[in-house]
Amino acid sequence: MKSMTGYGRGEASIEDFSIIVELSTVNRKGLDMRVNYPREYLALEGIIRKKIGAVLARGMVTGSLSISLNSGASKAKINKELILSYIDQLKEIHQEIGMDFTPDTVRLMSIPGVLEDSGKSFDEAKLIVCASEALDKALIQLLENRTREGAEMKVDLVKRYELMHDLQQEIESTYPQALEEYRERLSERIKEAALDVDIDENRIAQELIIYSDRSDITEEVVRLQAHLKQFKKLIDKTEPVGREMDFLMQEMGREVNTTGSKSSHASLSALVVRFKAELEKCREQMANVE
Repeated sequence: MKSMTGYGRGEASIEDFSIIVELSTVNRKGLDMRVNYPREYLALEGIIRKKIGAVLARGMVTGSLSISLNSGASKAKINKELILSYIDQLKEIHQEIGMDFTPDTVRLMSIPGVLEDSGKSFDEAKLIVCASEALDKALIQLLENRTREGAEMKVDLVKRYELMHDLQQEIESTYPQALEEYRERLSERIKEAALDVDIDENRIAQELIIYSDRSDITEEVVRLQAHLKQFKKLIDKTEPVGREMDFLMQEMGREVNTTGSKSSHASLSALVVRFKAELEKCREQMANVE
């Protein structure tokens, strides 16, 4: 089990340049990638998506891939005229809307044309090799963080499973008791209503059958038990289980809600409330399970 939250950083160098990759992830239903890289090297997008998609199933991935020249390599030149033009226009826009303006150098430098190569371009094949190495290092660290947090989440989910399993057993054992208590209450009401009338056992049996049909939770209990077994299996899996667990939580919620709606027994209703509270805690954890 892995968390969807993590951070990783990787660095690699080859001849004239170095590449640094930084990645961070948060929870998301699907896999969404937003990694910034120098747009003049479009070949990087394919390797970024391929590398990330091969190891992550869910999560919002944000980060950056930056390239810097090593000592002795040809230097890039800043187009001062272009960058000053952008700054002047941005100042004017901010003044019109009454906002202060502070230039963001990093963003301005990423605008196409601001950086001019002095003449030497990077070999694309070498660029891909270097980017792959940096990405691999970042992803290894990212996965280590996600795995470590996932292990902590697993410990908590196992505790929740054990509590829900015990509650399910109590619900199952309490239901027959509810029927017997209903019989006793029915007899007491008849005695209180008409002291001189003999209690008709056949009539009571009919009322019990009606009550039993209306409040029967056998089907819900059996399904809940099956869902809990599946939940335990998913907890022990190493591959991504988040989507399957999301669906399972919905099914368990449906069964326990039906059980609660059928119950008019105080002890049984209390058990249902406790089960739903544990289930809600599981759902909170599920939001961050890959």
